[in-house]
Parts: sequence; C-alpha cells; structure tokens
Amino acid sequence: MRLASKFALSLLCIFYANVEALWPADDCPTPCRCELRHSERFQELLKTVDCFDSELTAFPENLPTETQVLILRQNHIRLLPSQELWLPDLVHLDLSHNRISSLTSEDFREYVFDGVYNLRVLDLSFNHLRRLRSNDFRGLFNLEELSLADNRIGSIADNAFHGLLKLEALRLTGNRLAFIQSGWFSGLKTLTTLLLNRNQLTILTSDNFRSLSELLTLDLSRNKIFHVHENAFAGIGKLDSLRLSSNVLTIVPHQALRRLGSLRSVNLSQNPIYKVRTDDFANLPRLRDVNLSTMQRLRLIERGAFKNLPELLVVELHDNPYLGYVDRLSFVNTPSVSHLFLHNNNLTTVEEEVIDRLDNLQEVSLYGNPLRCDCNIRWMSLSISARSRITYHEAERMLCDSPPEHKYKLFVSLNVSSIATTCPPRILYTFAPTENRKPGDTQAYDCRAVGIPQPEIRWTTADGQTIDPTVYHPRRSVINGQTLVLNHLTKEDQGTYICRAENTEGRSERATTLNVTEMQVHLFPVQVSATSVTVTWNGTDAQNGGGTVFQIFYRPSELSGRHQYAGTVTPIMRTYTIQNLQPNSAYDICIAMEDGDDVVVHLSCKRLKTLNLDPTSAQQRQQLLRSRASGTTVGAILGIVACVLIVLCLIVVALLRARIAQRRTGGKFSRLSDFVAQLESGVVVASLDQLAELKARGYSIV
Repeated sequence: MRLASKFALSLLCIFYANVEALWPADDCPTPCRCELRHSERFQELLKTVDCFDSELTAFPENLPTETQVLILRQNHIRLLPSQELWLPDLVHLDLSHNRISSLTSEDFREYVFDGVYNLRVLDLSFNHLRRLRSNDFRGLFNLEELSLADNRIGSIADNAFHGLLKLEALRLTGNRLAFIQSGWFSGLKTLTTLLLNRNQLTILTSDNFRSLSELLTLDLSRNKIFHVHENAFAGIGKLDSLRLSSNVLTIVPHQALRRLGSLRSVNLSQNPIYKVRTDDFANLPRLRDVNLSTMQRLRLIERGAFKNLPELLVVELHDNPYLGYVDRLSFVNTPSVSHLFLHNNNLTTVEEEVIDRLDNLQEVSLYGNPLRCDCNIRWMSLSISARSRITYHEAERMLCDSPPEHKYKLFVSLNVSSIATTCPPRILYTFAPTENRKPGDTQAYDCRAVGIPQPEIRWTTADGQTIDPTVYHPRRSVINGQTLVLNHLTKEDQGTYICRAENTEGRSERATTLNVTEMQVHLFPVQVSATSVTVTWNGTDAQNGGGTVFQIFYRPSELSGRHQYAGTVTPIMRTYTIQNLQPNSAYDICIAMEDGDDVVVHLSCKRLKTLNLDPTSAQQRQQLLRSRASGTTVGAILGIVACVLIVLCLIVVALLRARIAQRRTGGKFSRLSDFVAQLESGVVVASLDQLAELKARGYSIV
C-alpha cells in the first residue's frame, strides 16, 4: 500500500514537472513573472502572470491567452485596455492599489470585461472609482467575488451589478455611500456576503436588502447610522451575522431584528445606547452570541432584555464605563448561555439570581468593576471559595472598592465571615440628578436598588405624594414598580421626583429634578449669495435633543402662506444649503421638528435677504444673452442663404443631368439644318452616332 502511494506521488510530481516545463512559454510580458503558482483561493496550481509593483501605467501587452491569474496590484494603471482583453481562462484578476477612476477603456469603450467571461475573482479595491453605472460588469456571469473596497464611490446606478448571476461576496467597504437603494442589488440572487462598513450611511430604510434572499453576512459597522426602519431587514430571513457596531444608534433596533429568524450573531458594540430594554433581544431562536461592549452611555440592562433565546451561548457586556446594573431577571428562558463577560464595567454588585438563572454557565468575568463587598455579593465569595462549576475569569484581578474596611482587598482573599448576611437598601446610580426636556418629550427614570432582603421601590413627588402604579394616568406610569415614565411632557410635569427603597434593614432615597423648557435651537446664516442661503444651528447637544431629526422650511417673506419644505437634517449634519432662490429677495427660513403627535413645531426662524447679482456678472450675462440673440439671427440668415444655395445647386444638377442625357441619346429634330444650327450655337451636344452621320453628309466637324 505504501509503495502504491509513493508511486502515485512520484507520478504526480513528474506530471507537475512536465506542466512546469510546458508553461510559461517565451511570451511572458516584461517586466512580469510567469509561473505556475498555488492559489489559496482555488487550492490548485494556476498559470500566473505576476506584475506586482512594476511601475506599470497600462495593461501589459501580449499576455498569454492561457493566463489563469493576473496580478496587477500596486501599479499606476488609470484606464482599462482599449483592445478587448481576451483571456478566456482567466479566473482571478487583481487590479487593487491602482488609479482606475472609471470602468471604461482607454478609447471609452464600454463592457471591457466581455473577453474574461470565466473570471471568478475581481479585486478593484484601493482605486479611484467614484460611481458605478448600469451594466458596468456586463459579461462577468461567472464572477463569485467582487471587491470595490476603499474607493471613492458615492453613487451607484440601479442594475450596476446586473448579470452577476453567481456573485457570492460583494465588498463595498470604505467608500462614500450615504444611503442604500434596493435597486442596486437586484438580480444578486446568490449573494451571501455584503460588506458596507466604513461608509457614510445614516438611515436604513424599508426593504433596503429585500432582493438578497440568500444573504448570510451583513456588515454595516463604522457608519453613522442613527435609525433602522422596522422593515430594513425584510427579505433577508437567512441572515446569519449582522454587524452594526460603531454607529450612532441610541436604542437597540429590536423590531428590525425580529425579522431575522436565522440570526446567529449580532454586534452592536460602540453605539451610544443608554439601556438594553425589555424584549430588545427576544424570540430569536438561533441567536448564539451578542456583543454589547464598549458603549460609552450604557447604564442599565432591564428585566427580560434577553428572552426566549434557546441557543444563546455568549453574551459580551464588557468595557462599558457607566454600566451600573444588570437586572436579576435580565435573562429569561436562555438555558444555553455558557459565557457571560461583564468585566471593566461600573458594576458595584451582581445579584445571585443573574447567575442562578443560567443553568449552563461555565465562565463569567467580573474583574475591573468597583465591587462593593457587602451582603449583596457575599454569595459570590462563597461560590469562588467552593470552586463551583463556574469559572470566574481572572478572579485574582477582582478588587473591593467599598466599604472602607474592605477597600483594595483582593476579592478571592475575603473572609466570608466578615461579610454581613443582610444590609439596608442602596439605590444605584441609574438616573441623573437633573434632566432638561422640551414639551412633548418622553422621560423615563429607572430606579434600581439592591439589598437583603430585596427592597421595595416606590416613586413620590416632592410633596410626598406617592405615584401609585395601579391608578390610571393618561401620561404617567410606573413599569415593574421601578421605572417612572412621563409621556408628552408639559410645563406641569416639571419638578422633583423621588425614588424611595425600603426593607427591614432600612431605607434609602434619591431625587431628580425635571425641567421642561422650550428647545433652545437657533438658526444662523453661514453664507448668503444671490441664489442660495447656507444656515447652521446651535442648541442640539445630547441634553437638548442631540438625537433629534430636524426639518428646514422657507418661504418668501411677502407671502403669508405655508412654508415650503427644503429638506431634512440628521443629527450629524451641521449646515444646510437652500438653492434656487431669487436674487435680492427676502426669505423666512425656519428649523422645525415633529413632536410626539407628528405635529411640525417651528423652533427658530430667521429672515434673510439674498444678494443682488454682481453688476459685472449681470453685465456679462446681458452681453452673453445679446451675443446669443445676435448669434441666433446670424444663424437664421445663414440658414436661409444655405437653403437658397441648395435649391440652386439642385437646379444646376438637374440641368447637367438633362444635358448628359441628350449627349447619350441625341436630340430629335424635324430638320437637319435646325440641328446643325443649334449644334453650332452650343445649345445641344451631338452624340458619336450623330457626328458620324453629319460627317457622312458632308458637314465638316470642328
């Protein structure tokens, strides 16, 4: 058996040696290298022409037609070849790190890929492409991978990828796309990977990806997305992995996520999300890992935030500097969780029930938190010392931050007997002492308290009146006996609200003051011209509507009707330009927003007057109009003259044709003398037969 294997191996080596002897031929283009090279992508030896970093400014000439891999990476190529690139065996073309700005040839011929119809991998990353037109990739019906990463693409036409019937991976990373249109992806029925990270996306609208029914991986990280429509992911029910990290989302887009029944992995790290709400991650039967790390605003994980997730294994909730509380009922029906990462947060305690409800938990990390080593955490000390089934990752780095008698002590070295079994309530820092809101807003106060026995929580007003959660109020409610919610705020709602926690060991309270004031947003002109106005605004920080979407309206000042809509400005925009205005005209320009009832509320208006047209420019325009008018007159006259000349030419041509016809056939006269007279006067021209007859009759021919 071994001899047979060795013999087969020897034959294989001889075969490849013979293949190497046959290729490359002598026609390898200078300065490239031609060799048989193993392809990691295709896992076989392929005929490779490698022109990497060869200072090329154009495609090399006389490429071997049997080339399978062509590497033109890191050159200075600006245009695709003018002659058809006929390489029918080519499967991999690397044009990355060049200076290509358009997918047309040197002679502006389109459809330059018709001659490489077997191409399966095309890399156009790190070029200068600015837009993609319809059918730019026509003829590449076998293409499986297309990389357009790190170009300057800001515009994509519908059907730009038309005809890519086998495309599986599309990389649009690092471009300048500000929005997504579903028409871009029509026909990509085999696409499984779409990378749109590092663009300038702000909103995901309805049905953005509906045509991508086979999509498995979608990367939208490192954009500026602040809103995800509930139907944004409609049609991609097979999606396995979703990355939305490093955006500006303030809430978990839970309604959109619920459409992803096959989702296994979701990454929302590095977003300014304040809290993970009840049912934010619920009823996702295949979800396996969630990443909610490195969030600079995250403070609270609510009750039932993770619910009905039978396959959830890993939860990453680490490196959130303000995360102070994980509700003891955060995990509901999540039996498979094996790893829970809670390190480097602001947790002073973790209640025992959080861990007890995770029956299959194997590892938890809690180092880097300011732990308060009192009765609330005594259970953990017992668990570590008993070496339970759970591993506390890097437990030797866990330190006590309070009370004073235990400060800076290693948690693993604590004497459990020195920790009390009961303690009075302690209200956690889950709401600010002061909040400023505008009329129509909603304000929620999350009061959480720990202690043994479990404290009871109630909310009161400044005069001591208890807010009873069982009594109906049209705009006020208490959720789970802990969270006070005030809807459609009015001036009457401002004042002090107090959270009180009490158990048999004592009581605690914490107050907050709510101020309800009009949003202080003001418009300022940045630039005014004869036909446009650019404005900016202030007063939109995080405490005063930093996540608000505003609208710009305008109207001529002399009109009293409704304002005309100009456009919408997102939280990341700082200026807006209104175009096509009339010179030397006054306009009222307003910034507005929609309140909770979708009513447009004008916040600030400014009256601005456009400039007069520059006299020099106006004079130049008049001269241009005059020259155009005179040019039109001259053109008309020339046209009439041309028509007359054409008519005369036609008449002359007709006469010449008649004379030629007479020459060929000869004239018919009643008397020979008449014919001779006209012949001598030059009126007619005699044919050869007529001249012979005249000569026979004795006439002299001159």
